[in-house]
Amino acid sequence: MRSRAALLGVALLFPSLLAGCREEAKEPAIVVPRDDAPASVVRPKPPEAGTEDASKVKVELRFYGVSDLYRGFFADPRAVEPLSAALAGCVTGTAQILVSYDQETRIGRIVMKVPPESSSCLPQTTATGADLAPLEPVGVALAQFRDRVSGSFDYRIASFRVGTSFTRGTDQCNLQISGSHPPDGRRWNPCVGFGGVERCGEGDPEEGVSALNFSDAASRASLAACFRR
Repeated sequence: MRSRAALLGVALLFPSLLAGCREEAKEPAIVVPRDDAPASVVRPKPPEAGTEDASKVKVELRFYGVSDLYRGFFADPRAVEPLSAALAGCVTGTAQILVSYDQETRIGRIVMKVPPESSSCLPQTTATGADLAPLEPVGVALAQFRDRVSGSFDYRIASFRVGTSFTRGTDQCNLQISGSHPPDGRRWNPCVGFGGVERCGEGDPEEGVSALNFSDAASRASLAACFRR
């Protein structure tokens, strides 16, 4: 953990990002940057031929509105390597992690884009919504990634919102972990972002839920579309 003096020095150099951990929810809580938004991409160096580790997946970090200094924090191998290993049981191919900071709302986010066809930890649809238990390893892995970056570099990053984004054709479902601060990834916000529209199911957003339950057929249909293989 950095000293107070060191953090103050960073704050003077990068005031806009460090202010970003004060959450001011003046827009939908669950948002994913557009694919056409400008991004800085960091791809960890690939392993040499013959040294690939089957117990890890490739991690690609995409940054939106994040300074060079903080990109380095999130890309630190001490945070990325454990994330790569933790996601190996759920993702095939590349795990794409979006790290964004909105200067207007002063909200930071860490979101994993999950193509249903490449994930073995998909939520299971039910008659009333979806069981999120299969997604717990992903939520926990992302929360621990946030905590490693926060603990190693700047505790304010603990306030970054963490979630997943499922896209299937034109259907998109954005989920956010919830619970005691900082949430550990085992419970989820009952409000789901369906594209640019947020709808809330049963449950307390502060405590989080382990399953999504919606009374309206439209939300249930949207969930089923997002989570189908």
